[in-house]
Amino acid sequence: MDMQTGEKENIHGSNYLVAALQRSVFSRSNISAFFINKQVMDVKSDTSFSADRFNRVAGLEYNLSSNDSALDRKGILCIRAFRTVQQ
Repeated sequence: MDMQTGEKENIHGSNYLVAALQRSVFSRSNISAFFINKQVMDVKSDTSFSADRFNRVAGLEYNLSSNDSALDRKGILCIRAFRTVQQ
């Protein structure tokens, strides 16, 4: 899903993106990958803008279950979280 907001008064427009992929593994398990992004638009020429220009997170999620339900595990691993570095 991707969404763009417009600029209003002194608030810059932003782009928001969320993407997710899921794949079944074995008979009752799955693994998912996700990516989340927020990026503020049109701030390169604005010297008064002091907030982060972008914030991104990517990661994996798994659900592992055995056929007889003896094993049932879930977990999330954040692979990378990154944002702009203020200078």
